[in-house]
Amino acid sequence: MPADARGRLSSDPFSFRVTKDGNVHVSQGGRRQALGRAVRGR
Repeated sequence: MPADARGRLSSDPFSFRVTKDGNVHVSQGGRRQALGRAVRGR
């Protein structure tokens, strides 16, 4: 069963990193894809 509906995550996975100041860096295929702010649950 694929990890997602299109089957792309198994062939091209992504990674993420949360920095100390709360920024989230998402990378896929060695390239940065997104940058955002981490939101903590209550």
